[in-house]
Amino acid sequence: MKKLLIALGVIIVLLIAAVLVIPAFIPIDTYKNEIQSQVSEKTGRDFSINGEVSVSLFPNVALEVNDVVFGNAEGGRSAEMASLKQLQIDVQLFPLISGELAIDRFVLIDPRIDLEVLPDGTPNWQFAGMGEGQASDGSSGGGPGLSEIRLGDVRLENGQITYFDATSGVEHVISNVNMSMSLPSLDDPFKADGALTWQGEEIAIALAADRLRPLMEGGGTGVNLNVAANPITLDYTGQLTGGPDGSASGGVSLMVPSVRGLAAWVGNPMPEGNGFGPLSITGQLDAAAGRASFADASIGFDEIKGTGEVAIDTSAAVPVVTGRLDLEQLDLNPYLPPAAEGESEAAGPGEWSDDPLDFDVLKTFNADLSMSVQGIKAQNITIGRSALTMKVSGGKLVADLVEMALYEGQGTGRVTLDASGGTPAIAKTFNLSGVQAEPLLRDATGNDRLSGTGNLSLDVTASGGSQRQMVQNLNGNGAFDFRDGALKGVNLGAMIRNVTTAFLDSSAGEAQKTDFSELTATFVIKNGILSNNDLTMASPLFRVTGAGTSDLPARTVDYRVEPKLVASTEGQGGSGDLKGIVVPIMVTGPWHDISYAPDLAAAIDPTALLEGGAGAVEGVVGGAVEGVTGGVGGAVEGVTGGLLGGGSSGDSATGGVGGLLGGGSSGDSTTGEGDNESDGGGVLEGAGDAVKGLFGGGN
Repeated sequence: MKKLLIALGVIIVLLIAAVLVIPAFIPIDTYKNEIQSQVSEKTGRDFSINGEVSVSLFPNVALEVNDVVFGNAEGGRSAEMASLKQLQIDVQLFPLISGELAIDRFVLIDPRIDLEVLPDGTPNWQFAGMGEGQASDGSSGGGPGLSEIRLGDVRLENGQITYFDATSGVEHVISNVNMSMSLPSLDDPFKADGALTWQGEEIAIALAADRLRPLMEGGGTGVNLNVAANPITLDYTGQLTGGPDGSASGGVSLMVPSVRGLAAWVGNPMPEGNGFGPLSITGQLDAAAGRASFADASIGFDEIKGTGEVAIDTSAAVPVVTGRLDLEQLDLNPYLPPAAEGESEAAGPGEWSDDPLDFDVLKTFNADLSMSVQGIKAQNITIGRSALTMKVSGGKLVADLVEMALYEGQGTGRVTLDASGGTPAIAKTFNLSGVQAEPLLRDATGNDRLSGTGNLSLDVTASGGSQRQMVQNLNGNGAFDFRDGALKGVNLGAMIRNVTTAFLDSSAGEAQKTDFSELTATFVIKNGILSNNDLTMASPLFRVTGAGTSDLPARTVDYRVEPKLVASTEGQGGSGDLKGIVVPIMVTGPWHDISYAPDLAAAIDPTALLEGGAGAVEGVVGGAVEGVTGGVGGAVEGVTGGLLGGGSSGDSATGGVGGLLGGGSSGDSTTGEGDNESDGGGVLEGAGDAVKGLFGGGN
């Protein structure tokens, strides 16, 4: 036994001597050259250690390497893909024998990594002989894991990462990267703190975990992550679970002092304008393999406040998105572009687009979303409580406007967009009841010359591969009905009683009005051609009827209106004595330049009186006719250009509702002054022009 102990002692002494003495006799350059050769052979890149290398095996395994350079791929912008000024490693030797890793020092000084996408699209981190599909012999796995990890001085100093895409010219540089980590043991708190600079802003990063041992064993531990920069701050506090089914749950807080500033920082500056200021989002995150949800969310964006939730499930063949958003008051004015000063209300000739419509994105996900808002402000238009639901399934979208309070009225609607087949198809229905026309038109167009309680309905379908094809294949029907209203600014009864003096006092017209009991019309659309044959306006002393068509693809109108001055003072429900004076009005031309002309050849008595009467009634019917044609034009563009939107600026109508309520094109609606010559003709012609302008007729 004594000899055995002596032998063991000799062996131990020899081993210690070998550890201490052998490194002094082995030439380091031999290992440097071998390492350089092996790395170059495996990667196909130049690799060199240009500085000194020192190695120590006792009492710790220590390594220091200086001036390391790793070459870039051929054709790269820079000569080097990576470089390192100094690497310091100091690992305790004896803990390694018992399966523990105790790192006293691990320091990277001035590391630089240049990532590039080469002009041919190949990334420079793809190495020769190490591409996809390289098999593994499995020899690296299966060994016993570490029972303990202890980190001492672990840090990265003054690092830099550059990304450059030669195919697009996009470049990002992350500089001044500094990071330090602390881990006394797997059962003690872990901390990592650092900072980096990107786009001229310093980003501070702090990560802390309660204990790493449960995490490594598939359990959970408390985690806090904070990322802070001037443009954005993100904080997460919750639980993190390890293992193959890892998960995260906890509270998330996002704060952005200015969305406009954030957009500029990330390289996508926004056009000058108002709004897009502070943004704050808080809520509960719950994420696991294949799913993620964000619930109990509280959102603040400028003056907009709301709550909501969203969930994404990617475990199915097609991802499923569900969500809800409830907003308080939604003021859209800060986000709308200002109207150009002096901009004419009359738009030039518009054209339907031939650009292909692509709704294939609807095939990439399914969704069930809902949104409610207590009130909406858009320019001067005020909308009350509204609610919208949207479902997407198999390439088909169904959006339901289940509630909309609008100027004492209520609106509902549905838009269906079916992109599941080869040709997209759209269906749109909209119903509005009990709306008060005067405040709506005043807020929407600045013109309050029409009052009354209105109802509106629209039911159309379309299909096609472009906006033009959609309009050409548009079919459906609609109607509007205004009751117990008035046309403000003119008194047709007074004009008829004293036609030579009714408009001599321009200020008197502002206080006058013409009451009507009903203003109604229905229309049908077949292959893009709108037809109406029952326009009716009933008022004491006159009746108006109209019929005609509007070619929606060509954006033209061909309409005939027959106003009739009668002796009856009955309105709605009256006998309608039609023995009065008939002055037909022809409404023709393109939408952007509609013309109105009395059909004197068909008039009973084409005198100056009739010309004056024609001019007066011309303005009355101008709004109604443009309401049918322009309003439907707005609705058509709502179908083809937006799911729930009104028309574009290319129409005489101010959107679907505005047009149907009588918004006309730009007239010379001034004081109605004519030539004012001594005979009655000049006065009457001026009166006709004035009334025409008052109600939207002419250009």
